[in-house]
Amino acid sequence: MNTAPNEGSRLTSPKYANHPSLDGAPVVVIGGASGIGVQIVRGLREQGVKVSFLDRYDARGAALAEATGAKFESYNLTDTAALKTAISRIKEKQGRTR
Repeated sequence: MNTAPNEGSRLTSPKYANHPSLDGAPVVVIGGASGIGVQIVRGLREQGVKVSFLDRYDARGAALAEATGAKFESYNLTDTAALKTAISRIKEKQGRTR
């Protein structure tokens, strides 16, 4: 069974979802240095969103931050107190987050 859209079909998708309501807004992505989080960070940055992301992978996080201009904070997902501290630091630096 062929599930590809027919030529000329209106069934196309943009590279990333467009979120104009987030333009210039600070956003926190948890788990942003791996998996789908990387694409979320990249997509939001391409739309002008102020992205901070948290992850336990320091080298990956630093590389993604360098490539996108997003802000990276290292944290351990299993440590709830550390997560709250990291989000508080981001809020101090960027203001209200979404």
